[in-house]
Amino acid sequence: MPLPAHAVTATDQGPRSDVSGIRRTDLPYTTMPATAYAPVDLVPPPSDAFPDEASRYEAGELLGEGGMGEVRLCKDKRIGREVAFKAIRPSRIGERDLRRRFVREARVQGQLEHPSIVPVYDLVVRPAGAFFTMKRVRGATLEDVIARMRAGDADYRARFSRRKLLTAFCNVCLTVDYAHSRGVFHRDLKPANVMLGDFGEVYVLDWGVAKIVDGASPASAREVDRLDETSDLPPSSRSDTAAGTIMGTLGYMAPEQLLEGKADARSDVYALGAILFEILLGAPLHAGSTTLDIVDSTSRPDTAALSRRMRDADVPPELESTCAKATAREPPARYASARELHDAVERFLDGDRDIEQRRAMAAEHAEEAGRAADRAQMAGPTAGDAERLQAFRAVGRALALDASNELALRTVLRLRLERPLELPGEVKNQLKQARLGVARQAGRLGATLYALGLLFVPLFLWMGVRDWPLFTLAISSFVAGGVLAMVKRARTWPNHLVVVAALTSIAFAILTRAFGPWMVVPAIVATNTAALAVDVSRVRRWMALAMGCMAVLVPQGLEWAGIIEPSYVFTNGTFALVPHLLDLPRVPTVVTLAVTMLVAIVVPSVFLGHVRRAVDLVQRRLVLQGWQLRQLVPDEAQPSTHAPPTAR
Repeated sequence: MPLPAHAVTATDQGPRSDVSGIRRTDLPYTTMPATAYAPVDLVPPPSDAFPDEASRYEAGELLGEGGMGEVRLCKDKRIGREVAFKAIRPSRIGERDLRRRFVREARVQGQLEHPSIVPVYDLVVRPAGAFFTMKRVRGATLEDVIARMRAGDADYRARFSRRKLLTAFCNVCLTVDYAHSRGVFHRDLKPANVMLGDFGEVYVLDWGVAKIVDGASPASAREVDRLDETSDLPPSSRSDTAAGTIMGTLGYMAPEQLLEGKADARSDVYALGAILFEILLGAPLHAGSTTLDIVDSTSRPDTAALSRRMRDADVPPELESTCAKATAREPPARYASARELHDAVERFLDGDRDIEQRRAMAAEHAEEAGRAADRAQMAGPTAGDAERLQAFRAVGRALALDASNELALRTVLRLRLERPLELPGEVKNQLKQARLGVARQAGRLGATLYALGLLFVPLFLWMGVRDWPLFTLAISSFVAGGVLAMVKRARTWPNHLVVVAALTSIAFAILTRAFGPWMVVPAIVATNTAALAVDVSRVRRWMALAMGCMAVLVPQGLEWAGIIEPSYVFTNGTFALVPHLLDLPRVPTVVTLAVTMLVAIVVPSVFLGHVRRAVDLVQRRLVLQGWQLRQLVPDEAQPSTHAPPTAR
């Protein structure tokens, strides 16, 4: 069980190894108030061992214990502050090697003066025992933080973001680099030996198995091994770990440290890389159900598996490569120093901080866009246009800052796919232009058909003309309508359709004097009216339809009124066609009727098919745009249904 948050000291923070013999106590996550100190059975320091110090330190609660000693919260009555008091267990006072290691730990930690290394206040070595006092620190170990976050603790997830943990990790790297500069290698770096204080402090704990480099500066490492003259230990005693002795914690030791007992700066870099891995994934780098599993994982690292685990956890590639380099199997492949590892993570944080700021700004713009979209949906036509424009601009700013902002992407989708209460004026104009484009394409086809219609003139001349003035008027009207339709291809004239419809209707009305109002002419009028019905204006479409009907109905009305001679004579259940404009010889007439019927069948199909293709192209573009927009939004962020784009 992790040491208690807010009541953890800098020593004995979890199992080091089988060699060190340190273990943790199972303590509740509570701490005794600073003013409430209760006497304990094992009084630290024992009065018989430390008679001068017994009156100075007032014993408090037990904070932790290990195989070598125990740590208690005490009150330094001389200064009036709380301190952590670590003493050798009374049962092991007589073990000289243990005492040397204990004193060595205090002196190593005391001479490493760094804000992230807990300062040592006092060291006392007597024949009857040894103790040292140090700053009492409050907080939670990194091991505890990771475990609680892995368990889903919402409070810890809120308090310790990845950026905050990585910032703390950078402080640890600098602390270790400082120790290396003083000739000291920690050899037992792990999350349990990193404490995160309540006010942003970061501490590297437990220097009990640190290695001192031979030839280090007199002010640092060599002084550690020159025991105080007041000690009963010989001044020449050496407490360095013997060559080949394994010190550290399984799962965090570098391969060379585990297999050969060798430790240097790159070994600590490896342990730091293992800590970084655990911060990123919330799981140990080397895990297993048995010790052999962990040893095997450490000695034969699977680079591919490491990369796969990090990518499955969505670890940024920069941190993935940093972690992989720090935990490389061979020492030369790792970072040369803890500072280099710090610099690599710091570079990522510099960019990450910029990204977080951009994301925060993007979120603000996305929320602004959402509010504007709501207002646009409920506002009137004029106000809605302004709000919708504001929404699009805010969305554009949001996506420029963070292209993956889900709220902005959903708002884009909403603005593009939801039908507004009233189409904006600009959209209406664009729709009008699109329809004009279709109409222009139809006009080009119509102009071509009018040009082909002139091929009937030779047929009519072949049949024979009876009324040349009327025939000339019909041909002139038809030609004028065709010319106007062709001119329309290059110029915009809103009322051209009405004029074209009027001119062609005159020509078709005159043609009824050749075949009567109910033969041939209705098929031609239907084809012509269909071509004119693609106009944008509904009013003009109805006018074209009315003129087409009049081309047939007016001549019939004039015949019924007796104003002009009738075209049909009905006798004994039969009727005869009386031509007034053209002669009707057998062969020319049959050919003309056949060509007319073929034109009436083929031309509308060709014309409408062409228009259908133009409309289908527009539809495909709209559907494709909608599909492309939906791909911008993650599936879970998309609405369940989308209203199809419609227009008024």
